Amino acid sequence: MYFPRVGSKLSYSRARELFIEKFYVIGLDTKLYGLHSLRTGGGGAAAANNELSDGLVKNHGLWKTDKVKDIYCRDDIEYQLLVTLSVGI
Repeated sequence: MYFPRVGSKLSYSRARELFIEKFYVIGLDTKLYGLHSLRTGGGGAAAANNELSDGLVKNHGLWKTDKVKDIYCRDDIEYQLLVTLSVGI
């Protein structure tokens, strides 16, 4: 487990090292994943799927446009099915 010193910042390169180390331990191909993998379907999508405003989701993900936000925030299948269920199909 990694515990940074109080008041210190976690660098991008150190975060990437820790990320790859954990994926390696669980047997995933570390060449297929990186820190950017966490953005897709991560906190931004969770926020979007919980009916938060687009502006709030964009601020959370540091995205400037809806187009970029939509790349990273994909609705999960259960959320997509709410539309079908609500119209009785």
